[in-house]
Amino acid sequence: YSLDGGPYTAYRSAEFGGIDLSGSHALAVRYAASGINPPGPDAVLAFTRNLFTVSFHSNGGSPVDTASVYDRDLVPEPVQPERVGHTFAGWFADEALTDPWDFTGDPVRASLGLYAKWDVNRYTVAFRDWDGSLLGSQTVEHGGSAQAPEAPARAGYTFTGWDRAFESITSDLTVSAQYAINRYTVAFDKNGGTTDANPAALSVDHGSTAALPTPPARPGHTFLGWATEPGGNGAAFTSATAVTGDVTVYAQWLQIPTGLSAA
Repeated sequence: YSLDGGPYTAYRSAEFGGIDLSGSHALAVRYAASGINPPGPDAVLAFTRNLFTVSFHSNGGSPVDTASVYDRDLVPEPVQPERVGHTFAGWFADEALTDPWDFTGDPVRASLGLYAKWDVNRYTVAFRDWDGSLLGSQTVEHGGSAQAPEAPARAGYTFTGWDRAFESITSDLTVSAQYAINRYTVAFDKNGGTTDANPAALSVDHGSTAALPTPPARPGHTFLGWATEPGGNGAAFTSATAVTGDVTVYAQWLQIPTGLSAA
């Protein structure tokens, strides 16, 4: 045979498939049967190999250029498209995404479209308490929102919310509980005194101690300190006492015997 006027090459019919027939060509075939001399006249065949268009539908991803592919050739695999919040999962021969396309084994026989499949990204949202302990976690799809767990409790503090929003999630996220420390009132009752303590009340953070006020005065009595009961049976309240709630403390008095004066 001779391709496009080139030199003749001997072949057996079984080898004919090895001829490159891409594009448009003129193929001259000279048949020489055993015992025929000279060979018969050339049979000149003009042919054009079919060229097909392969369109890539990225289904929301970045655009992919179409490809021109000759009949029975393989489609060159394009660079993977990109889509925010999604992971590319391959090309498919149908819009329903049920027939995956094999770029190493599927020849082109006609113009066709290939369709991108995407898996939506999923993220973990972890809710943690003030000490880092896990209150709960959820898996949320890209762009979705998490549901907060039940509001946690912390002794001496009031829960005020979470440190960040957990809507329109686009990555793994840790959300931490926020608290405001409780403040308590310590009231100083003069308990029979003629003057009030100065100041008569203090505001104290949970777990903190109170700076004791100037004690009240009571004629004929010596001030002994403060206690949680007016009759002297309560717990002593000193500058080292941690405050864990609203409390009223009472001045404690020792009566001075008649004829003596207060020290």
